[in-house]
Order: sequence, then C-alpha cells, then structure tokens
Amino acid sequence: MPLSVIEKAHALLRSALNQAVKWRITLPKHRSAERDVWNASEAQYALDCCSDPILHTAMLLTLGCSMRIGEILGLTWNCVDFSDESIQDGTAHAFVNKELKRCQKDSLEALAHRGRSQVIFTFPEWKQTDSTTSLVLKSPKTDSSVRKVFLPKTVALALREVKRSQDALKLLIGDEYADYSLVIAHED
Repeated sequence: MPLSVIEKAHALLRSALNQAVKWRITLPKHRSAERDVWNASEAQYALDCCSDPILHTAMLLTLGCSMRIGEILGLTWNCVDFSDESIQDGTAHAFVNKELKRCQKDSLEALAHRGRSQVIFTFPEWKQTDSTTSLVLKSPKTDSSVRKVFLPKTVALALREVKRSQDALKLLIGDEYADYSLVIAHED
C-alpha cells in the first residue's frame, strides 16, 4: 500500500476522531454476550454421536482439557505424558507450546527476514498448484498460552489408544507413512 494512501487514511481518521471529541460523542457501553456452554449430558451426547476417531480425540481434548483447535492440531507426542505412573497419580499432562496454523507465505518470509519468525516447522505442500499459504507449526502468540494441561484419566487412556493405533499403522504402511509426530493425524 503506498505511503500516500496510509497518510490520507490517517488524516481522515484523526479528523473524524477530533470532531467526535468536539461534539462530545459518547460511545455505547460494550456488553459482552454470555456464551452458550454444553452441560455434561450434552457433551457426552456429542461424544457418543461422533463416529470419526480423529474428531472424537479432538473433542476429548477440547472438552476435557479446554484446548483450542490450533493447540490440539499442533500437539505432538513428545509433549504428552500418559505413562502408567502419571495416570495413576493424576499427573498425566500435555505441554502446549505450539499451534498449527495456516499463514501467508509472504508474511512468513517477512518475519523470517526481520528475525521474528516463530515457525517451528513448515509442512510440505501436497497440492499440485502454487499456494499463497503454508501450513506451519508455530509458537503461540502469547507467553501465557504456553502451559501444562492436565489430562483427565479418560482422555489420557484415549490418547494412549490413539498412539497404539498410529504405531500399528506405521508398521503396516512403513515408509509411506509421513510421520510428523502429531497426535491428531490421518492414516497417511
């Protein structure tokens, strides 16, 4: 965007805001809407209706651990502790330190050029056509998003079963399996 356009937009906004101050315009109070939240029976019903094992696992992490979708999709096995001991003593956990995100390639390049890239891994492209975006694992936006999330026993046991299934599939498929160590992954 040319600098002259930005300067004109800035001048227009400044003029409008100054006029609003002169007219003593008061802004309406912000009212946050109350969010609808599932109760326990609604959550259980949703889990019972879910026949897709990948979606079921993602729903367990959402409902049981209050994780966001990017955090769930970016969760890797090296960040999950569901050992027998940790399940037994209630310390099974997932360490949330990255998220999966689709980002514009040009903005990623600009951040890398300035030394501000938070990209941990860029997934290879599988489409035949050129794309303007890349799928990446990146650090969360804020430091407070990096955290340890304790896993309820049911979630820890479900994740253990997912890991067993993935390991069996890796043995079956062999080199054809693209292993990125993701907890939420398709068969290939």
